[in-house]
Amino acid sequence: SRLQLAAIAVSLVGVLVILTRGDGQHLRAFQFNRGDLWMLLAVTLWSAYSVMLKRKPQDLSPIVLLDGAVLYSVLMMAPFYVRAELAGAGFHFTPPLGAALLYVSLFASVIAYFLWNHGVAQLGPNKAGVYLQLMPLYGALLAVVFLGENLDGYHLLGAIFIGGGILLAQHVREVTPGMPAEWSARR
Repeated sequence: SRLQLAAIAVSLVGVLVILTRGDGQHLRAFQFNRGDLWMLLAVTLWSAYSVMLKRKPQDLSPIVLLDGAVLYSVLMMAPFYVRAELAGAGFHFTPPLGAALLYVSLFASVIAYFLWNHGVAQLGPNKAGVYLQLMPLYGALLAVVFLGENLDGYHLLGAIFIGGGILLAQHVREVTPGMPAEWSARR
C-alpha cells in the first residue's frame, strides 16, 4: 500500500543519513564492492524468508523450523569452510574466538531466529520487515559502546527517521487474502 511504501521510504532515509554520516556528498562517491553486493543478496533472501514464514504450516514447531534452517546453512557453508581450510586460510581457535563463536551461534543465530519468527508471526512480515532498518542504528550504537566511536547528530537524525518509519508501518492494515480490506483485523 502507499502507507507501507511511505513507511519504508521514511525509514530508508534514516538508514541513508546514518550510512552517509549526514553528508549527501558521500552518495555521489559511493561504489558497490563485492561485500555490499553479498549483503544486498542476504537482505533480499532474508526478506523472502520473512514473507514465506506466512506459509509455514501451523503445526510446524519453531524448533524444527530452526533446526532445518541451521542444517541448510551448515550444508551451504561447509564447502567454503573446507576450501578455506585446504588453502591454509582457516582459523586457529583462541578463547576470544570461542567467545565470538558462542555469541554468534547462540545470540545472533538461535535466539535471534526465534525472536524474529515470533515477531513476524505477531505483526506479519510487512510490519516486522521495517524493523530491519534498525540494524545500521544498532551497528552505530555498538560502535560507540565497543569501539569508542562518537555519537553524532546524524545518528539522532537517522534514528528519528527510522523510528518514524517504524511507527508509520504499525498503522498499516494487514489484508487477509480473499477477504475485503475493511473486514481484515487490524494487528
